[in-house]
Amino acid sequence: NNIFSVLPACREKVADVMFILDSSSSIYVEDHYRHRNFVQNIVRQFNVDSRYTRVGALTFS
Repeated sequence: NNIFSVLPACREKVADVMFILDSSSSIYVEDHYRHRNFVQNIVRQFNVDSRYTRVGALTFS
């Protein structure tokens, strides 16, 4: 079940969405996969295209 959702009115809007992810050794492997799945679930809800939503990710450790 996806408990996070994007409002339908926002799916076709122009937006830049940025995710900042901790990739340090303090993050367990299971949490890394959980974070990745969270980002994937959110991104799938947008119309990702250069005319609508652009998505980026930044990692830090």
